[in-house]
Amino acid sequence: MRVKAVYTVEASMVMAVCIGIVMASILLTFHIYRETVTELASTAKSVDDAATRFRQIQFGKEVLDTITNKEK
Repeated sequence: MRVKAVYTVEASMVMAVCIGIVMASILLTFHIYRETVTELASTAKSVDDAATRFRQIQFGKEVLDTITNKEK
């Protein structure tokens, strides 16, 4: 009785597909990571600007309250 190599060929096809899926998921993960780093780097400045603007507005309100002699 002779066994054909059908399982070997099918297994090589399945392994190629599995390795392709794993590699694609790794590449997509790196791509998403790089996009996230770039986005955070660009928005970090605007967050700092918003905090600085908020502090300036609060300081301006305190100055106006002091000038007009309003108490809290």
